[in-house]
Amino acid sequence: NEIPSDSIDIKEAQGVYDVTKIDYVSIPGFLNGSITSNNLSVYGVKIGDDISLVIKNPKFGKPDIASSFNETGNVTNLEYREKLGLNKSGIVFNALDGKIRRITIKQSFSSFLVGKSNMNQSLRGIYDTYGLPDSQEQLPYFRIFHYPNRGIDLFVDKNKLNGVSFYSLED
Repeated sequence: NEIPSDSIDIKEAQGVYDVTKIDYVSIPGFLNGSITSNNLSVYGVKIGDDISLVIKNPKFGKPDIASSFNETGNVTNLEYREKLGLNKSGIVFNALDGKIRRITIKQSFSSFLVGKSNMNQSLRGIYDTYGLPDSQEQLPYFRIFHYPNRGIDLFVDKNKLNGVSFYSLED
């Protein structure tokens, strides 16, 4: 009973799950923390990948906005909206010295997410899905729920999930 090789995504077989194909919050081990940002990708791009893989990826290509900063190293942000058919920024890749360190998915990208992973969640749904945050930060217009052992931050605005960020556990 061997699974045909064309029916399984190679990265899924290696323990990396594409959030546009799989309801990542429903993967066994997500709530207890054995699934972390290191196990997640967006259209095959994951934390630690070379930034050139984003630009070479046919789902992304040339970013709508690219910005670089050199104060604390070679930092680059690639922001996508129009290429994804969105009116607002949907996803931002943050790289340090050419390696992806953070992937931030915004509300406008939510329709590409599967199942309970989408961002149509109330505060109660966030707690049920992600558990209580290890810490939270109140900013003027939203809160950030931090899950540092998983490499995940949630952006909550008016008690609704508004964005999720996967970051390197090495930071």
